[in-house]
Amino acid sequence: MGKIFKMFVLCSLALIVGTTGVMAQMKKTSFVALGDSIPFGFNLGEDNTNPAEEAFPFLMGMIGKGDVNNLGVPMWKTDDLLKAVEHDPVFRDTIGQADLITVNIGSNDLLQALHDAFYRSFWDSSRFSEYLFEEIDNRELYNNLERILIEIRMLSDAPVLLYNIYNPFQEDDPLYNVALHVLPEVNNHLEMITQQCNNDNVILIDAFGVFQTGEGDYVLESDIHPTRSGHQRLAQIGIEAIDKHKLQQKEEQRPCAAPLFNYGFARNNMLIAQTLPARKARSG
Repeated sequence: MGKIFKMFVLCSLALIVGTTGVMAQMKKTSFVALGDSIPFGFNLGEDNTNPAEEAFPFLMGMIGKGDVNNLGVPMWKTDDLLKAVEHDPVFRDTIGQADLITVNIGSNDLLQALHDAFYRSFWDSSRFSEYLFEEIDNRELYNNLERILIEIRMLSDAPVLLYNIYNPFQEDDPLYNVALHVLPEVNNHLEMITQQCNNDNVILIDAFGVFQTGEGDYVLESDIHPTRSGHQRLAQIGIEAIDKHKLQQKEEQRPCAAPLFNYGFARNNMLIAQTLPARKARSG
C-alpha cells in the first residue's frame, strides 16, 4: 500500500511539473503601447470608443503572436503620460509585465505650442518662429519624455521603441512647411534623449523620415492621424528595429534584457498587408 501511495505522489508531481512547463511555454509575449491618439488608431474605425484593431500596436502584436495592451489615450500630452506612468497602478502594473514597450507621444504638445505661438504673434508675425520655440520649451516636452523613459526603466527591463514625430499636415496646408521647420530640431532632441539611454534598450524609431520620404498616403486627408497604410508602415519600422536590435545583441554576445518577439523579417511586409481585410478609413 505504501509503495502504491508513493507511486501516486510521484506521478502527481510529474504531472504538475509537466503542466507548469507547458503553461510557461504557452505564455504569450506582452506588448504595451503607450501614447496618444496615434497608437490608439484614432479615426480608423467606425467610432473612437476603443483602440482600433488596425492601429500599428495591434498589427505588431498579430505578427509577433503576442498579447497587446494598447494604452494610447487621445488628446494626451507628455505630462499626461508622465502622470500615468508615475501614479496610475494599471499603467505601472502593465508596464512591469511587458516584454516590449512602444512610446508615441509629443504631437499634442507641439500642436498646443503651435496654437499658442500663433496667438502671441497675431500682431507681430515676424516673431512667430521665436514664439513657437519658446512655447515648445514651455511644454517641457523633452524633460517629460526623459522622466517617462526613466520611470519605464524603473518598472521594466523590456526594450522601448520611442517613435519620433512625423509631419501631420498635407503638402498643400500652410502648416506643412512650418512643421518642416520645427520637427527636425524636435526630433534631434529625441535622438539625443535616446542616445543617453543607449545602454538601456531604448531605440528611436524614425517615423518622420519614413513618412516624409514614403510614397504612400500615410496621413488621413483633412486630418492629422495616420491612414491604415500609415499604421502598417509604423508597424513595419518597429518590427525592423526589433530585428536589428536582436542582431546587434547577438553580435555583441550579450543577452537581451527581456525576450523580444519572434518576428521573421523576410515575411513581415507580406504579413502586415494580410493581417486585416481592406477597409476604408474614416477621415475627419
